[in-house]
Amino acid sequence: MRNWNTPGVAIDREAFSSTVDAAGQIHFYFAATDAEKTTVDGLKIDRLGGVAGAIETVLQVEVPDPSLPPRPPTPGYYQDFPDLVTPPAFDRALTGGDGSRFLFSSNLIEHYEYFGEPYDDTGYYEKTYYQDYYTAYVLGDSTTYDDFEFVVRGELIDVYYNEYAEFYDEEADEYYYEGIEDSYALETSIEGVTVGAFDSAGFLAAYRSQTYVPQLSGLYARKIDPDVASQPAVLLDGTPVGDAAVIERAGDLLGVVWVNSVGTESFVLSMGAFRADGTLQRSFNTTIPLASLDGQPVLSGLTVLGAATVEGGDIFAVVEIGGVPYLGQFTAALQPAGDFAKIAGGRWTGSTREHVETLSIVALPDGGFVMALSLEQDDTPGGADHRIVLQQYDGDGAIVGSSFKIAAADGGWVQLGDLGDGRVVLSWTHDGQTLTQTLDTRTTALVDAGTPDVDTTIGTALGDTLSGDAGNDRLVGGAGNDRLLGEAGNDLLIGGAGADRMDGGAGRDVARFETAVTVDLLDGSLNTGEAKGDLFTSIESLRGSYQDDRLSGTNGADILDGQGGDDWLLGRDGDDILIGGSGLDKLFGGAGADQFRFEGKGEGHDTIDDFTRGTDLIVLRQDGFDITALNLVVANAPVASTGAATFLFKKSTGLLSFDADGNGAGQAIEVATLTGINNLTSADFLLIA
Repeated sequence: MRNWNTPGVAIDREAFSSTVDAAGQIHFYFAATDAEKTTVDGLKIDRLGGVAGAIETVLQVEVPDPSLPPRPPTPGYYQDFPDLVTPPAFDRALTGGDGSRFLFSSNLIEHYEYFGEPYDDTGYYEKTYYQDYYTAYVLGDSTTYDDFEFVVRGELIDVYYNEYAEFYDEEADEYYYEGIEDSYALETSIEGVTVGAFDSAGFLAAYRSQTYVPQLSGLYARKIDPDVASQPAVLLDGTPVGDAAVIERAGDLLGVVWVNSVGTESFVLSMGAFRADGTLQRSFNTTIPLASLDGQPVLSGLTVLGAATVEGGDIFAVVEIGGVPYLGQFTAALQPAGDFAKIAGGRWTGSTREHVETLSIVALPDGGFVMALSLEQDDTPGGADHRIVLQQYDGDGAIVGSSFKIAAADGGWVQLGDLGDGRVVLSWTHDGQTLTQTLDTRTTALVDAGTPDVDTTIGTALGDTLSGDAGNDRLVGGAGNDRLLGEAGNDLLIGGAGADRMDGGAGRDVARFETAVTVDLLDGSLNTGEAKGDLFTSIESLRGSYQDDRLSGTNGADILDGQGGDDWLLGRDGDDILIGGSGLDKLFGGAGADQFRFEGKGEGHDTIDDFTRGTDLIVLRQDGFDITALNLVVANAPVASTGAATFLFKKSTGLLSFDADGNGAGQAIEVATLTGINNLTSADFLLIA
């Protein structure tokens, strides 16, 4: 395995899926359900690994979903109970080739009705319908959804027939009833849904339908496009074995790969290639002899876990056989092009109960690919026994480096995303958190001169030389001893691990860090973490990590931004701007006219140790506090007098608080304590847009 960075926490919530857009930004999705609705929130991480904005709601689905058509009551029946509805259970997301985004969920509706009256001689019927939908929701510009499509729908009908006869017992002088009961069930189940996006628009969904009507059972695939009438589902196989996988193919085509049949000495692997209009172009089949399989396993429990088309057109497919994952290499026409062998490191303990729960696979620009296996040690999904195994392969299917294993992965979800530049991001959940880690597969250091436009250049794990030229550029060194030259413009420089040389050049330039650091722009010997060994030239701003940082400026005008964590910021001489961010921060402006900036409510209780009235300013961002003017109350026990948002300054302690609803029921939140200050006026504040 090549060049993994250290894992980072994206957020203290467990994602159910993630996608990567055309700009290389990672979108995470989180779902929560209450009695009235299911809400899906999104969080975006930019290609530099930074959080690109706050968590926002991207979709809300009412419970029950009014878009799902209810089953009409049977004529002559009397519906006795309202429908019982299971809230949507979201399990994946997908970005289309045209940039559209889809969220997928399972929905269940239970509908009960009856006919007749109990205990009469005509009998009565009871019917219960269980309808399950696998639904694609289209994300738009608002949280509501005007367009949606059903991918598939399953149905279970339970019918009970009861006939009763009345008898009179002369000896006991009592009436009693004797019943004749019968029941039957008609069931259609939908299993193994897998999806893939066309380059143009829309996606292809493949799924298995199991039903009491043999002619309707089998493996189906269907094109879904919100803007075009969907094609009818195409039956690929009436008796498929296990689940299928959707793969990309050249020329805006998608393929569906599955096991067609299994014997004692061989099995048949099949693929259907679909055009962008949803029609089947052609089918392929290949027979895999048992003798060609590594270890010659018993051919049982076969299912396709995943597959990918790599640069050059070859297909790599992973088939689980008897609980063990096997990797096979094939041509674009599904003809064998390499060995079909056990995946090295594909088992964690070797237990017979161990199996692959999830597989994620992405192709690389050099013709290779990366695979992540989510392993279960028993029959219960998730839990402390859940593990992740990762492996990189070259274009010939040969292993690159050793496997990489993650034991801290109890959430049961793992996903790989292609960042499009030779880097792959792994995302998974553990202990209520969503974590990420990035693999850089490139093997040659970059020497990039940049352009006059705005550039974003990400280096390798080697010693890179990256220049920005003109424009407000973003340069990321990665691992290795890098040289970052911002040149003209207001540039963002991220050295990463290694002893880096960062020269901002002209403009106001920022050095940013991803993990906890100590950075002193006057004494580099004090630097720790990613900043250890770094040299800084023409850097006017430091931006810390989301951990606890210690940032110290020069004797000029600096901007120190702590971001998250409990930070310690020292401006020194000059007119500095200090931004604590979230956390409990300690801020020291030093000499000069300094600004202590607060971006919004709820950032945490900071301490300002050297505020000088008449010189320094407390700066408030209006949008962050949802204010247009300053309303300030100063007293020993300050209380808001109106319903307007009010800042409260307690003279006896120097505590500055913010009450968002004034004299309403909401409680004030603590913003900062100004050490040694017992009075403030509006002249001590500055509001900014």
